[in-house]
Amino acid sequence: MMKTFPSLAILILVGCFSSRSTEDKFLWNVREGNTIIVRTLIERRSITNINVADSTASTALMIACSRGHIEIVKILLEHGASTVPTNIYGKSALDLAQEKQHSRIVELLNQTDGRLKSKL
Repeated sequence: MMKTFPSLAILILVGCFSSRSTEDKFLWNVREGNTIIVRTLIERRSITNINVADSTASTALMIACSRGHIEIVKILLEHGASTVPTNIYGKSALDLAQEKQHSRIVELLNQTDGRLKSKL
């Protein structure tokens, strides 16, 4: 009898045990919207720089905002992701969320920026 793996187990195997670097795996899973894997990589401290960026200088937060992955956006913000950086095209996470019309993410980023500014 052949064993079958639940789909979550397959996602974890594909997302976490490939030959990519940890940062590449992290960004790939952010891009794909694999919330559980993203959370796991962060909580296990596999990611030392929450603001890691790809070849276009797009951070994980920018990628999640552009793709509309609100749960990943929340996780990244909870763990200190910065809303300030811009990619090589001069776009911030907020700009990307606005362009894609992800209104809930835009609202979340505006609330986060407001809380940060009030602490200064």
